[in-house]
Amino acid sequence: MQNKKLSVILIKVLNIYIPWIKESRNISKINRYSVCIKVNKIFDDMIELISEAQFSNEVSKLQLVTKANVKNDTLKFMFYVLLELKELDMIKCERYTSDIEEVGKMLYGWKNQIIAKTKLADKGQLEKY
Repeated sequence: MQNKKLSVILIKVLNIYIPWIKESRNISKINRYSVCIKVNKIFDDMIELISEAQFSNEVSKLQLVTKANVKNDTLKFMFYVLLELKELDMIKCERYTSDIEEVGKMLYGWKNQIIAKTKLADKGQLEKY
């Protein structure tokens, strides 16, 4: 997916989410209407948090990115749940979780940038964000 209006992190999340939507059709009905709904909700929440963070002030941005990172960790855990339920094989689970970990690293880097920027502003070295 290529869209110049989307951030790199959002593109990465969408590149995980879209194949997941297709994959979730193969999950058993009972887990599709329980675990898969939760996974989809977490993806939706992450997309919303990241999108909102892009247009927020630094204080709000830090909170939103932190929440997105928590959602990301929860998402990774949910894929392990699907593995344990034998709804995903190891190869698919590892593919999803490694991509999710990459998003986590990106969010962590973004969080550290915000913290560094905020520290500079607190010291009076940065007038505006």
